[in-house]
Amino acid sequence: MIDKETASQIRQTLAGEASIASTLLVKKLLHINQAISADLDLPEIFGRVIEATRTLLGCAHASVVLWNPREDRFEYGASSSAVGGTVSKRVRRTGGATHWVVTHKKPIIVSDTTRDPFSANRMIGEERIEAYVGVPVCDQDNVLGVLYALFTEKRSFTQFEVSVLQYLAGLTGIAIKNAKTISTLQEYSELNDIILQIISHDLYNPLGVAKGFVSIMEEADSENAERLEWDNIVLRSLQRMEVLLNEVMTYHRMIMHADVGWNLVDINEIADQVVISFKDAAAKQHHQLLIKSTPQPLMVQGAKLLLKEMYGNLVSNALKYTPDGGTITVKTGICGHECLFSVEDTGIGIAPEDFERIFLPFKRVNTNGQSGRGLGLHLVKTLVEKHHGRITVENSPQGGSIFTIYLPQAHEATVDHD
Repeated sequence: MIDKETASQIRQTLAGEASIASTLLVKKLLHINQAISADLDLPEIFGRVIEATRTLLGCAHASVVLWNPREDRFEYGASSSAVGGTVSKRVRRTGGATHWVVTHKKPIIVSDTTRDPFSANRMIGEERIEAYVGVPVCDQDNVLGVLYALFTEKRSFTQFEVSVLQYLAGLTGIAIKNAKTISTLQEYSELNDIILQIISHDLYNPLGVAKGFVSIMEEADSENAERLEWDNIVLRSLQRMEVLLNEVMTYHRMIMHADVGWNLVDINEIADQVVISFKDAAAKQHHQLLIKSTPQPLMVQGAKLLLKEMYGNLVSNALKYTPDGGTITVKTGICGHECLFSVEDTGIGIAPEDFERIFLPFKRVNTNGQSGRGLGLHLVKTLVEKHHGRITVENSPQGGSIFTIYLPQAHEATVDHD
């Protein structure tokens, strides 16, 4: 999270004479915040952080290294210089500037490397570095690593420049923790206690980023159009966090399917209920939401709660990924011994190579700027399989996509669920 000193520095800059430059800076910070927080892959995170550091500070190179306190070594890193990913192996465990930053949890500022208080690492000479700043990458009180801005000319550094680098390091710390959290989740076949632990302790971090920007904007004039735009960006960050929390909680509740009853269910009835529940949302986006169901009941063995979640998720996705004024068509029918429920939209469509990938947990493809962490379709597929069914996806000839769920048709009143 951005600290009070950094927020104060940015506010002072905003209040200064260079209003155009400062406005552009804050806009860049906002976009960088969104880009870094959206990634869950460490190499991608580091790449974005390094690019942002070079862009904002105008440095020749930037590097980031991660510290492993259990093994007392730097275990992973990235750099825009020639050393690249080997940077973590080339910094010293003890005696160097990097270890000093980790140990003292403070920035190191060297305006002239010929007067470096530490014995200079050989990389300094190889890359012709003549000045540098290094700040700790932290998760609350825990130091995760060090972020460097490296310059090929001697120079002094303003407190504001150091504060910006500290802000980027803060974003890096949050992104690293989220990436490690998601990586842990991917290793679990069942999302149970671990999910509740994450919600309780870890997922508040993106909210901290948004609150940091609120601290910058809270003193702004509410009638200022540009600052209103910033407020909206902060609001969208909070909304993305809310979507993520909702997805995880829904996933947990539905996968465990506690206290749900399995009975004979008419999917026509469920389809009608789902369409009615999304009528208002469709109207707000000027969508046509149509339903074409069979006149006869289509009976399956299942749980109403889970069926509504399955079908509702497909309709919700169609609304999200269809530009305003589109058409979403819900159909039910019979295909051999299966009852089908399909949702066709006029949205952005899906690349054929992504047809399988979209059902994997925490995997997302072209989302048209929509929020989420890729749990929805994985949840749908999991619930379909619990109903001994299958789900398919194809692109519509008219544009958009068609998702179809096939469930075994039930002919008797007995319920056989495992």
